[in-house]
Amino acid sequence: MVAIVRFVIIFIVLYALLTFLSGQRPLANTIYPALKSITTWVVEISLPSSFIESQDVVNEQTKKPEPDKMYLVYGNPVLITKAIEEAKLTHNQYAKIPSYSTQFFLFEMFIVPLIFVIALFIGSPIPNSRKWKGLGISLALLMVFILTKIIILTLFTISNSQIGIYELSDSMMNFLSRFISFLSLGLSIFIGFMLWLIFGFRYSTFTNVFESLFKSKSL
Repeated sequence: MVAIVRFVIIFIVLYALLTFLSGQRPLANTIYPALKSITTWVVEISLPSSFIESQDVVNEQTKKPEPDKMYLVYGNPVLITKAIEEAKLTHNQYAKIPSYSTQFFLFEMFIVPLIFVIALFIGSPIPNSRKWKGLGISLALLMVFILTKIIILTLFTISNSQIGIYELSDSMMNFLSRFISFLSLGLSIFIGFMLWLIFGFRYSTFTNVFESLFKSKSL
């Protein structure tokens, strides 16, 4: 029981500390731009027929960018090229680019589930070789899941915009609409917890604790 209490205390303190540090300027100015670049790059290579770029979200009151949020801008490159060419022909300095955007909250999307997994592994009584290997694998798999979720959300948004690319059938859109409802922060946390069970918990001394508890109850 002492090991479990120690784990809970370390987990809570570490989770709170990492959450606080992720919002401080030195780390925020490093982490969030990297997440924006990775997100934009992954969506761009996954949906090559679409024009993709990212833009900062500006706070309306302070007029400053909010680092933990981003706009993923998308559009039909054929329509965008046509709009630029028409502007050149009419000698218009400003072309109205037919682009759209969807907003992602990077803190909820990435930081919360990743910190959750980090706190679970570091707080667990696992041999160091197993701990860091399991943590690395779990973070990599969790990142794959999160980025896949972003691709699906972007694909659904592009199709819903009906801009001539990635226009899915009604049945597929209905399926994605129902499927996306499950792609919540709670699911990311659950997957992180399952990864900890697979790559962390079974190598920890917790197994001995629970075995002794079950044996004492059976007696």
